[in-house]
Amino acid sequence: MAGNTTNDNLSLIKAWIPYILIGLLLVITRVRFLPINSWIQSVKYVSPELFGTNVVTDFDPLYIPGIMPFLLIALVCIPLFNMTKKQVGIAWSEAIKRIKGPFIALIFAVPMVRIMMQSGTNPDQYLSMPIAMAQSMVHIFGVAWPLVDSFIGALGAFMAGSNTVSNMLFSLFQYSIADRLGISHLIVLCLQNIGGALGNMICVHNVIAACATVGLVGVEGVLIKRNLIPMTIVALFVGIVGLILVFLVVPGLF
Repeated sequence: MAGNTTNDNLSLIKAWIPYILIGLLLVITRVRFLPINSWIQSVKYVSPELFGTNVVTDFDPLYIPGIMPFLLIALVCIPLFNMTKKQVGIAWSEAIKRIKGPFIALIFAVPMVRIMMQSGTNPDQYLSMPIAMAQSMVHIFGVAWPLVDSFIGALGAFMAGSNTVSNMLFSLFQYSIADRLGISHLIVLCLQNIGGALGNMICVHNVIAACATVGLVGVEGVLIKRNLIPMTIVALFVGIVGLILVFLVVPGLF
């Protein structure tokens, strides 16, 4: 260990450069008033109608964080740190080995979410799967819906791996439930958003990716079970606060 430390001339600043570059690229590519944001989103692939349906999807390769900035910075690090071919080979082989498990899970989880989101697009005008499931729940809970509202958001994040996708799945439904019950649409949607954030604690995508990053592949189930406890406690607290706001504090809020 001492010999490695003595021969290592890498400065602290240089060691932080990749992380600084990642942070900068994430900011300048996501801030909408900068021209680079519109430029990277202009690079787009739009699929044809899938399997003879009217369902289409688009793909923004440069807007995906895995490509921009992480893959880009990984390539920049090769000349930045004067890596040899052997070092590059070891790094990439180790990365591929660790990502193999998460990739298998993600490649099936993402299409499942897309199917659920598009399930309402059918000739018989059936309800989509998320809406049908959520409506069944609201018949059970009735005006106590704010108490379980955040759990629906957490369910969406658990399945989809993203608070954003959870909101895409359930926000319209949540709005319609608030309209039907005559309670605050704003608070109901806020509870949905909070639940989606909490759901990231048990999101399969996040847990698998985190375990792969730190070399703990195989303990994903244990982490999800342990995270369920604080997530449930916070979600119940949020639901109680939601009930108080909806019926006592601001019952007339839109």
